[in-house]
Amino acid sequence: MKVESISVISIWPAKEYALATFDKIGEKKVKEFSLNDFYKMIPYIKQHNILINVFSVDQNTGFVVAINEFIEDLNSELEKYS
Repeated sequence: MKVESISVISIWPAKEYALATFDKIGEKKVKEFSLNDFYKMIPYIKQHNILINVFSVDQNTGFVVAINEFIEDLNSELEKYS
């Protein structure tokens, strides 16, 4: 997805949330990936200045952040479970 010439990747905590959103807006491009797969994508995301759209609903954007902020927040949350 592009917003004003900025590339954005939308992510959800589960495939079902993505499918529910995309069903409402008529899209079907959902790809499930693991946290490890996501970590492997980070260099590409950084290199191309792609923003992260976390948990958008219907046609409303979610919480849009740069990859560095997303990683900090994600690591902080993961620390709670280790």
